[in-house]
Amino acid sequence: MELTKVYIQLGILFILMLTGYLLGKLKFFTAENNATFSKFIVNVALPAVIISGMNMPLTKENMNRALTIFGLSFIVYALTFIIAWFIPK
Repeated sequence: MELTKVYIQLGILFILMLTGYLLGKLKFFTAENNATFSKFIVNVALPAVIISGMNMPLTKENMNRALTIFGLSFIVYALTFIIAWFIPK
């Protein structure tokens, strides 16, 4: 799996966020603009980076890897739910 494309896209996204932060500190953006850009990043840019990073051919190996990760994620989620259920009591 080639992660360089994902790292490049994340780097570009980080540079854009840093630019927005610096322009915000210089009072270039209003609070309304800041909220709009934040919504754009969360609702459009980040999902696009995730989908773009998952753009790979569908092979048996990739499918097995995805199912393994899904299974492990489900187990971890279930365990944390069980632990969280019993800790407060």
